[in-house]
Amino acid sequence: MQQQVLKAAEPQTGLLTGTPAQLAGLIAGGWAFRHPPPHRCNFTPAGRHLRERLLDPVPDPSSSTTGPSGLAGLRRSDR
Repeated sequence: MQQQVLKAAEPQTGLLTGTPAQLAGLIAGGWAFRHPPPHRCNFTPAGRHLRERLLDPVPDPSSSTTGPSGLAGLRRSDR
């Protein structure tokens, strides 16, 4: 659920909206901070980095199914 809050944040300002429990979890994790009144929440630098990773995931080369040559998905006649 917290991932949805991170993904839905305002891109320019980093303003987060969610339930009090979701925002408290992000604050406890160090991904957000709460301003003084009116108590709005925004990203910390770590939260902004996490959001970028969630929105634009980079494939992990160690979990690739194509193998080292990148040809594992091709039939022999296609090579």
